Amino acid sequence: IVNNIMQNMEEGIKQGLYRNDMNIDIIARFYLARIENMLHNEELTNEYSYTELFNTLFIYHIRGIANKNGIEYLENKMKSKL
Repeated sequence: IVNNIMQNMEEGIKQGLYRNDMNIDIIARFYLARIENMLHNEELTNEYSYTELFNTLFIYHIRGIANKNGIEYLENKMKSKL
């Protein structure tokens, strides 16, 4: 999973959507730890659906690693899904 996250980040950097000033190994591990923590947090999983939790965490993560172009891309994708 960490390798998949790292590959996504490398591709996003190449595409000019993600910041290029971060340690992708650390960020990938942080993201996986957040997912695991979220899944084991009964208070969250009892209150929200897994879909809502994953979507919220994904958007939170992307906004943290994206540059201006990436955030604009994300916002356009989110608008088109409404």
